[in-house]
Amino acid sequence: MNKVLNWLFFRESKGQSSGPTLNQFFDEQVVPYLNAKSPDNTIISIFNNNIRYEIGTVQLADLANQDLDRWIAGQRKKGLKPGTINKHIFAINRVISLAKRWSFLPPPQRAS
Repeated sequence: MNKVLNWLFFRESKGQSSGPTLNQFFDEQVVPYLNAKSPDNTIISIFNNNIRYEIGTVQLADLANQDLDRWIAGQRKKGLKPGTINKHIFAINRVISLAKRWSFLPPPQRAS
């Protein structure tokens, strides 16, 4: 799973930022987009039940691989099955992908 997270996020360290938190971005940008696009509330439900209170208060621009790795470890400690964790990873992937597409996150910095 770490390869998936590295693909999503080419960052290793946190910086200081004044942008929105993951929760703010989700509530203000993603929820209206998902509601307009489809009546399916799966990603909204997964976010509210499994992401919001664990890593949602982290500023979006400061979210790092370590945060996501700890979040996944917490999912495992709860005893969730791998398939369930993968659904949660899909949801966070969708949110992060939208943040990148809408320029709430800087373009990835690839090593040269």
